[in-house]
Amino acid sequence: MKQFFIILLILFSSVVHSFEVKVLLQKSSDQSLDQKPISVLSPHGFVFSEGGFLVVGNEVASDTANITCGSEISINNKSLHSRSCTLVPALSGEQKKELKAYVSSWFSRHKKELAIKSELLYAFFDHFVDKSSINAISYNSLMEYADIIIDLFLKDMTNVFEQNEVVSFDTLQKHTRSFIEHKIRERFLHDLGHKQLSRKDRKLLQKNQQYRYEFFTNHVVQVMQTLLKDLCVVLPRNVLSGLLSSDVGALCFDGNSYLGSFVILQDKGTVYLINCLDIDDYLLSVIRHEGWPGWSLEVNKVLAVACRTYLVWQVLQAQKSKRAYHIENGIRHQTYKGHHKYTRLKQAIDETKDMCLACDNKPILAMFDACCGGVLPAHIDSPDYKKHSYLMRDKPCLYCKSCKIASWKAEFLLDDFIARLQKYIPSLTTIDNVRVLKSDKAGLVQIVDVETKDAHIHISGKKMYSLFPEVKSFCFDIDLYPKKKEVGKESRKKNKRKNIVKKVEEGHSDDRKKVVIHGKGYGHHVGLCQWGAMKLVKDHHWNYQKVLQFYYPGTDLIKLTYQR
Repeated sequence: MKQFFIILLILFSSVVHSFEVKVLLQKSSDQSLDQKPISVLSPHGFVFSEGGFLVVGNEVASDTANITCGSEISINNKSLHSRSCTLVPALSGEQKKELKAYVSSWFSRHKKELAIKSELLYAFFDHFVDKSSINAISYNSLMEYADIIIDLFLKDMTNVFEQNEVVSFDTLQKHTRSFIEHKIRERFLHDLGHKQLSRKDRKLLQKNQQYRYEFFTNHVVQVMQTLLKDLCVVLPRNVLSGLLSSDVGALCFDGNSYLGSFVILQDKGTVYLINCLDIDDYLLSVIRHEGWPGWSLEVNKVLAVACRTYLVWQVLQAQKSKRAYHIENGIRHQTYKGHHKYTRLKQAIDETKDMCLACDNKPILAMFDACCGGVLPAHIDSPDYKKHSYLMRDKPCLYCKSCKIASWKAEFLLDDFIARLQKYIPSLTTIDNVRVLKSDKAGLVQIVDVETKDAHIHISGKKMYSLFPEVKSFCFDIDLYPKKKEVGKESRKKNKRKNIVKKVEEGHSDDRKKVVIHGKGYGHHVGLCQWGAMKLVKDHHWNYQKVLQFYYPGTDLIKLTYQR
């Protein structure tokens, strides 16, 4: 199987996970947050950062964090003096004790080994006693020793969850080194200043080399132990789940629970709420909300590959445009509603891990909808087909026609229909007729003609789709009932003629007048048809590879490999 290398650009955070998806949950203006703050819940409070670094000690004890933005981001009315902030759920008291015990036990087991490695620091200790300062050269030797501790610690840690492949060793190493490098100098000097050394101790440090090396070695080990305890609290949530015997909390927003962390980013008067989490956790949520949990494993594998491919395509677009997030939550991109309990869907993610669809060895724009309604994509007028030929399927999908959403109907009283259109055409007051004026070869509506007493108003099919949520696809017909001929017959009935004339003269529509829209398909008719795929698996026993090749002709399956 071919491989595709995806370069992950870190746009606003120094925290890097194996493949951390950045999902836009909400976009607001600074002013709107004054009336309605971003409200996030976490049962044990929060750990937060200003900018890219997660720093222990920056905590919100409350179970609610209300976030507003003026010139700076504020949490519960406390300014952070920053335009970006990262939130993770705090751990319970018992979980913190468990992590502290884990780190202490690890240092006890490696005490002799670390003492031998401490020879790297002797020159640093000599310089510090002589100059009472840390220069660049001596600081490098301190970090070299810290790197040895980091590597040993992480190798032991990853053995705890090696089989589950929670996160790569390289990822943890970069995450941890960034944290230690940011804090070690400050912590080394801070803790040393609190030892309150006597004059005798200071003389011994200067004159007695063995005493000096033992004293400072113990001090460095204590500093590293403190830093690693602090680090464990802010490790990626999936790593903590591998270490702890209890579940790590999630962040709750707008009624949903989210794994990972939240980033709040303020840029040019706009505030972005972004959920950062592992790719597999994200996909597990998406296939739950974009599909149906009761479908078979093979159908969910189809959807897992399609959703993963669409995500990767969006990641690449985000990198090109330097967008702060990879993908949006919602129908514009993919529906994502956080963590859920349907863990059996994870098998579909695991059995297709890192697999994507590609054309010319590049991930494709893997569009999909619920039901294509039998519309032939090759007949759709689409300029994008020049770039995305794999969406130009010329074989009809006849497999979704028996599902309930293959055809639909929407009815509106004429007055209600006019009221909806007035959002787009404020001057519209009456309608004499409405019809589809132009469709493409596939039957997708391009122009709807609204006839009034004085004019013909043309509305695009896309605008109709956006104005009327009841319109489920672009393939539809629209009519005004009773039609003109029927109204003529009715008007010849003497016992009703006077009432009709009176209503028209008063500017009211006949109570029987209504607009009826009926169509087929549910979505945009391009790419994967989910109900068609379900039928192909269930009735024709196709595997997920064959289904994907049918709906995305000319594509291959590739394996993603991530580079940083």
